[in-house]
Amino acid sequence: MNDFSWLSQEAQSIHLIFENIFYALMGALLAIGIFLEYFKLSVGGLPAFGPLIGRCFIAALMLVSFPEFLNLLGDLTDTVSLRIGELNEFKLVLAKMSERLDALSWSWTSVKQMSIVVISFLSFFTLYISVYISEAIYFYAWTLLYIFSPICFALYVLPQTEKAAKGVYSSLFKV
Repeated sequence: MNDFSWLSQEAQSIHLIFENIFYALMGALLAIGIFLEYFKLSVGGLPAFGPLIGRCFIAALMLVSFPEFLNLLGDLTDTVSLRIGELNEFKLVLAKMSERLDALSWSWTSVKQMSIVVISFLSFFTLYISVYISEAIYFYAWTLLYIFSPICFALYVLPQTEKAAKGVYSSLFKV
């Protein structure tokens, strides 16, 4: 596979920029939440600023713990993919196919067998290319989720926008 170390370095630098924006955005959303809570008061009622402060702490905790959660999930998926990948090694499949080709007789009477072998080769190489494409989509999705996670976590401060932070975690599990 290609070396994607440059991608991780760029993603980390962009993530740090958004992480710095996180605190300013969280403060602005907290001010908006307090403003909305103030005008939602009934006569003689007390404002409920405590839940907003608690949401700020939870958002900060999500931001701090997210890289560790991502590493844990990445290790888990790598372990599962290695277990699956050991069964379908590329060289092993090609060796089995070459054994099958050596056993075939090249004559016009075995057209049915030859067509099955050709279809098998084409489907295997299509599958092999689709694995690279799905891996590229996998890297793309995880990188975008990692980069934009600070902004989504800051949106957890307001109850109206908390689904963005929850969406980061659900999207990671879907990917």
